[in-house]
Amino acid sequence: MTKKTWNKKPSNKLTRVISCSFVIIGLLCFLLYTWNDYIETTAVFGNKANKLSVPSQNENANQETISITDRIESRTRITTTIKPTVTTPSSPTTYNNEAQENYLKVKEQISSMRKKIEVETTSMKKSTTNSNNHVSSYSLDATSKGSFNPMKALHQILNTSPVVLFIDATSMGDELNKSNLLKNILLNNYEISPELVIVDLNKHTNGNLLQDYIKAYKLNDDDDTQLPYLFINSRSVLNKTYKQHLLEYHASNKLLNRFKKFAEGKVIFDKLELPSNS
Repeated sequence: MTKKTWNKKPSNKLTRVISCSFVIIGLLCFLLYTWNDYIETTAVFGNKANKLSVPSQNENANQETISITDRIESRTRITTTIKPTVTTPSSPTTYNNEAQENYLKVKEQISSMRKKIEVETTSMKKSTTNSNNHVSSYSLDATSKGSFNPMKALHQILNTSPVVLFIDATSMGDELNKSNLLKNILLNNYEISPELVIVDLNKHTNGNLLQDYIKAYKLNDDDDTQLPYLFINSRSVLNKTYKQHLLEYHASNKLLNRFKKFAEGKVIFDKLELPSNS
């Protein structure tokens, strides 16, 4: 009989693989074991370091408190050795002298301030004086309570309507005739929108001052300084020639054209057609 011969090479390879795997598993277990020990040792050393650091802080605090108490004790010893000194208040005579000196200083300052104010007011009055009109008798920019401000008053009046007529019902002669004539022409012969506002300066509490201000600052060079004054859009529109020829310029529509020129589209002027006698 012939003996069968088995190939033993595969068994040898299998044993080698198994042995290598066991070696690798052993190495992994060794690494895991040593790693856990390393973590535990580091944690222990960290806790010990923290515990050691805390007492050092406490020791420093204790040393500081000890040094502070030592200082306090040394100071108390020094203060006990020094005799207390009693401060006597200043005598009433010295106090009165100081009060008098302070009072005199304040009084001198007040007097110097008053002198400065008086000098400034006198210079302002001199700068506003004018021999040709009476505007210098009051301040044009006065805003204090009780004082009249003609600039502000005129501004308020001109804001009531774009067409304002200033007259004086108590005036005499040619001035009264021109005022009544212009008032009648405007009321009876023209349709004005917005409405005409008539201001009687005689009824105004400060009519004279307001008229002086208009003469000095609001009239044109060729305007007549006598009443009446007609303002359209805050501008004086009647000069001497127009006042002298009111009826002629009204009949020839020259007066209407002048009104429309100053109206600038903000005011409507229409001449009323008078009913015929037929």
